[in-house]
Amino acid sequence: MQYKYLFFTFFLFTFLTCNKKDDLLNNEFEIEKANGIIHSTIKDARDGQNYATIVIDTLEWMNENLNYDTEDSRSVCKDGEKGNCKELGRLYNSTGWPNVNQICPQGWTIPTTQQWGELTDLFRTGGNLKTNLEYAGFHFQYGGTAFDDNGTIEHFDTQHDDRGYQLLDGGSYFAYIFMDKDGDDLFPLSTDLNFFHSCRCVRTATSTDNPFFAQCSDGIMNGNETGIDCGGSDCVPCPPSMTDDRDGQLYKTVDLGNQTWMAENLNYAGAGICYDNLASNCEEYGRLYSFEEVTNQNICPSGWHIPSDEEFKILEAFLGMPTDQLDATGARGGFEEIGDKLKRQEDQQGGNVEPSGFNARLGGTERIEFQWKGILGQYYTNTTFMNPVSTQTNVWTRLIFGNEVTVSRNGLPLDDSQLSCRCIKD
Repeated sequence: MQYKYLFFTFFLFTFLTCNKKDDLLNNEFEIEKANGIIHSTIKDARDGQNYATIVIDTLEWMNENLNYDTEDSRSVCKDGEKGNCKELGRLYNSTGWPNVNQICPQGWTIPTTQQWGELTDLFRTGGNLKTNLEYAGFHFQYGGTAFDDNGTIEHFDTQHDDRGYQLLDGGSYFAYIFMDKDGDDLFPLSTDLNFFHSCRCVRTATSTDNPFFAQCSDGIMNGNETGIDCGGSDCVPCPPSMTDDRDGQLYKTVDLGNQTWMAENLNYAGAGICYDNLASNCEEYGRLYSFEEVTNQNICPSGWHIPSDEEFKILEAFLGMPTDQLDATGARGGFEEIGDKLKRQEDQQGGNVEPSGFNARLGGTERIEFQWKGILGQYYTNTTFMNPVSTQTNVWTRLIFGNEVTVSRNGLPLDDSQLSCRCIKD
């Protein structure tokens, strides 16, 4: 642990500044001093609130107290004042939850006593634990505590104004971290279940959890939502992104030629279904939509739309597809490995070309039954045509197979099939 601390201390003196969003905490000085440590933001999908986060070692911590309103007796504002909730977060009781981690946004959990212990071990040197954490950019808030006295909430509004209590999950019991504004240590203590404490949520810090992390050759991870400058020419910039204002979901984007595409499959829950009706498949592959939903609803975010067949051909030409193949049906662009260029590198069949950043996912389809997840991805265009054989109206689609290097241009009847969607910027 001492080695880890020395690692962090070394880089705390190397000024590697990142662009920061307005909704990061206003402790700019601490953030800029916390070099080598990621600062980012997350949105709680339950109520749309944004929270600053900080990554230390292998964990991403909320860097401010949770303020999710349970709208019942399981949470209160300090002194019963809503303004204190906004400033200090809410106080939560650990009882009344089927799973106490439901206090946190999806994918986040109440910190365990072990996680707090590892955090404190990392920064406990010379008896200056809290000072070291603050220097690294960890933002403390002192929300006090409250007590449920047989249905009457008693607020400790004088004795505990300068103290904070963070709820912990001890496995078979609940505990809290005690911190004093004038002290320089953190004390884990067991808690009476009738007490209310502040809450910081935590999750494992990986690029899967947070796509804004980038790894630089100096071994420092840096990242946020607008791009980074970690002080070296070989730093990998954070990918550009856009937010869907309808549900707060964030999508990576990619510029290809003169076009800007989503680099992830659409996952707007106002329509469509999850493969096998599992939410985890929506998170990984996006949702599957019917063509009726694509055309009758504004399925893409404002300022974006489902691409036309022509817009897909512009993309394919930019990636090197010969002109005489653009209007062909079936598999095309095999020699140029256009299909592999559209995939993620780990899904490529040939592995001989650089991925474009489109990151096509093999999300499968649904027609009568779910099928082909992990095998193919099929994407709508907004272009229809009359099939001269069946005399039915078809829609042009793009098929990308995991075991092929081509991309297929196929017509599909306007039936009950449900496919993936990519949006392109207007």
